[in-house]
Amino acid sequence: MIYKAHLVLFFDTTAIMDAYFLRGKYHYEFGAYNQALQDLNIYLMANEEDHEAFVMRGECYARQSEYSLAADDYTKAIAVKTDDPTYYFDRGFFYIQLEEYKKAQVDFKKAILYMHPDTKLTYFNLGIAEYRLGNKEDACKYWKNAGDVGLDYLLKYCQ
Repeated sequence: MIYKAHLVLFFDTTAIMDAYFLRGKYHYEFGAYNQALQDLNIYLMANEEDHEAFVMRGECYARQSEYSLAADDYTKAIAVKTDDPTYYFDRGFFYIQLEEYKKAQVDFKKAILYMHPDTKLTYFNLGIAEYRLGNKEDACKYWKNAGDVGLDYLLKYCQ
């Protein structure tokens, strides 16, 4: 009697997952967001601590105006890397798009706390969140801190 041998192949799963990440990054950089999402979804099943992959997937969602999904991915990235001001800034922007101004306010304040490199733009967006929350005085204060970035808002709403 002849027994069939079972062939078991062992793959380097790390290399395979890295290939999904790299291909996802390639698709993202060339604007093929659906393909990037497919690859990043597979990659993130095995790499739940990769904040950069969550950010990239979040950016793919944002490019498709899926701001809720983008904010969710940035929340996952922040859970891994809690002190990145850009993550708070970007998520705050998504919250503004979703009209979740209280959440945006919190994120822009954290972006300032962690010293986001574009301070003026951060203050400008914080002013928008404050204004939408009905805090005109605070909004005007933040727009003044934004300098020339928020000048049109300052002149329009803070006279």
